[in-house]
Amino acid sequence: MYKTPNYRLHSKMENEFEFRINENLVNEKKLLLPKNYKKWFSKSTKGGFYFNQNINGIIANSFALDLKHKSTLFFTIEEFKTKLHSIYELENMDVSILVIKDDEILSVKSFTETKIENKCCAKVDLASGRYFLFPFTTGCHLKKRQSDYTRTKVELFKQDLKGKMSLSKKFRDALDVVFDLVDLDSNGKLSQDEFNLYSFITSNEDIPDNEWKFLGELVGLKKNELTKESFIELHVIEANREDTDLTDIMSRLTNLGFNKSLTIDQVFLSKIMRRVIFKYY
Repeated sequence: MYKTPNYRLHSKMENEFEFRINENLVNEKKLLLPKNYKKWFSKSTKGGFYFNQNINGIIANSFALDLKHKSTLFFTIEEFKTKLHSIYELENMDVSILVIKDDEILSVKSFTETKIENKCCAKVDLASGRYFLFPFTTGCHLKKRQSDYTRTKVELFKQDLKGKMSLSKKFRDALDVVFDLVDLDSNGKLSQDEFNLYSFITSNEDIPDNEWKFLGELVGLKKNELTKESFIELHVIEANREDTDLTDIMSRLTNLGFNKSLTIDQVFLSKIMRRVIFKYY
């Protein structure tokens, strides 16, 4: 029923597009949680809005949803924070989920307009077919850094007496959080799609199959997925390369919302929950 989350929009939506919300979608009645809400089939995933310095714009991951039967769905989106969020994190950022039908005009079927217990919510009846869940924000709180207010710059690497480089504790802690951010289904491993998300957010690059295979040969894959230990090992290998560019590494961290002290202050992270009850008619 649910497809693996896509790290960017479907090909029909990769370019700029316009959409209009039908007045009939605006629900004047107060939205309440369904009585048997917790018994509905549920699935959650992580998402986020990242300001990318390279393209001077916002990157957000969207999701494909395939329904085999007519169903009633209840969507929620809420903010979550990591252990490395600073006191300067974004507050009161406007976010919503657009539920868009995969048709010629990309019809908006619903959007989260009601807030319940700090979660933006929407309830909608959908026919069978393919839909996109498109996280949306006006972006007024996310913009290119003009300066970095933090006073302390953290060293990324440290060198032992034999000249071998290793990761500093703060950089390792940052990578630990980064892994959890792009582990969208929270299974403790990164699929090729999830690693693509990391690569696209940080460097605007995809990882083709041959490079993914090479990564597996370099650090090992577990059931064709990358463990957290292997993810960190990739950065240890990078630290010991002669052509390692610290500016490039810091740029990648900046695109993930980190400042130079390796705390997070410029990204909105979200948890998206979908609950569904099927209607076989």
